Amino acid sequence: MTNSCRVYFAMIRLEREQDEDRVKALFAPEVKWRLVEEFGPECFNETKDGNLLFEREYTNEDNLISWILTFRDKAEILEPEDMREKFITTLKNIQTRYKGE
Repeated sequence: MTNSCRVYFAMIRLEREQDEDRVKALFAPEVKWRLVEEFGPECFNETKDGNLLFEREYTNEDNLISWILTFRDKAEILEPEDMREKFITTLKNIQTRYKGE
C-alpha cells in the first residue's frame, strides 16, 4: 500500500472515531438474550440488582433510538443526556398520537 493510501485510510478512521459517540443504557435481565445475540456476551455488565448496563459507540442517533424502542419498557437510556431527552420527546409524541390529542 502506498503512503498516500495509508494516510487516506488513517484520515477515514480518525473521522469515523470523531463521529462516534457513546451510549450508556440499562436493560432488564429478560432481554439479555437479545443483547448477546446482537452484540455478543461482552457488550454489557450485570449490575448488583441484575440489570444489564450496556455501553457502546454509535454513529447514528436516530437508528440507535429506534433500536432501543424495540425493547419497549425493558430499556432506559442513561447517557448522553441529550439523547435521553430526545428519547423522552419521541415517547411523548407517540403517546400524543395514540391519545388523539
